[in-house]
Amino acid sequence: MIDNLENPAQEPPPPTRSHSTGKTGVMLGVLVVALAALAFYFYWRNTGAIGEDGKRPAPAVSQ
Repeated sequence: MIDNLENPAQEPPPPTRSHSTGKTGVMLGVLVVALAALAFYFYWRNTGAIGEDGKRPAPAVSQ
C-alpha cells in the first residue's frame, strides 16, 4: 500500500455522458409536422359531396 502512495496509479478519467446534439428535437418536430400533414390530407379528402357510388362527382365545368 505504501508503494501506491509514492507512485499513484494513473487512472483514466471518468466516462463522460454524451451530450445531445439537438437531433432528437428536430426529429420530433419532423414527426409532428408529418402527422399533422397526414391528418389534414385525410380530413380534406373526406370532406365534400360524395355520390351514390361512393366517389366524388366530377368538378363542374363552367362555360
